[in-house]
Amino acid sequence: YSSPEALNSLGAQTKMQHEVLDIDFKNKKIHIKTSLTHDENGKIILGDRTKTYAGDRFLDLNTDAEAILKEATLESTNNEYDLLFWDTSRNNFMSVQASNSAFKRFCQKNNIAKQDEETQYVLRHSYATRKIESGTPAEVLKDLLGHKDIEVTLNTYFDAFSEYKNKYNEKSFQYNILS
Repeated sequence: YSSPEALNSLGAQTKMQHEVLDIDFKNKKIHIKTSLTHDENGKIILGDRTKTYAGDRFLDLNTDAEAILKEATLESTNNEYDLLFWDTSRNNFMSVQASNSAFKRFCQKNNIAKQDEETQYVLRHSYATRKIESGTPAEVLKDLLGHKDIEVTLNTYFDAFSEYKNKYNEKSFQYNILS
């Protein structure tokens, strides 16, 4: 289950280190409905919702991501919040740093990419770029990523959308010449 495609399926649609996944294996859905945040003292806490209301979303669970999550559930430890990703050494929520370190170890173990450059945020950008390259409309990508405003999606992935636009403009031009 170590292919880049499987990782894209799992981590990239979410900001795994911040969002809490409600996994429904039967219906092959992931519901993102809460996220980790910080209290007034900077301590990581479980929020009562996602960062924005657009962040509350359902994602399809494909076969590769399902396999990774099932394996993770077997390896996970019990905790008071029933979270899959938990810092057992501190018996607390997993910090962004700890989450990215675990992700880098996963990449290293499975010979994926350059481990020193991989973070879950890079994975998210890779996922978005692949979706753009495959022709996913910006509005759909906005919903998949949980962006509140389409401008966030367009501005964040401006280069990928520009390249996509140029590619399809050329394709359209060639089509018109041949017609």
